[in-house]
Amino acid sequence: MPVDLEGHEGDFEIEVDLQQQPPPLRLKDKHVLVSLQVLEELKTQQFDVPVKASDIEVVRNAVQTISLPTWAEICDKSNPGCSAAWKATVGKAIGVQ
Repeated sequence: MPVDLEGHEGDFEIEVDLQQQPPPLRLKDKHVLVSLQVLEELKTQQFDVPVKASDIEVVRNAVQTISLPTWAEICDKSNPGCSAAWKATVGKAIGVQ
């Protein structure tokens, strides 16, 4: 979903580093070596978004019926009893079984 930034254009800035970089391609022993450097800094801005009780219920339901069972299956394959231990400790503390 797009975020409307109208009126907030002054809150963002872009910096460009124009330092000369090494040549991107070099031929060495019949192999091509490619050098690429990408530098990026993510700027964020916080917005208040109202959340309804029905939104929370949708997320809670999805976590309990989709995310946790999938995670539990993967966790138990690599560490038998993993999901049971999680449910007895963390799950109990946060009210998720």
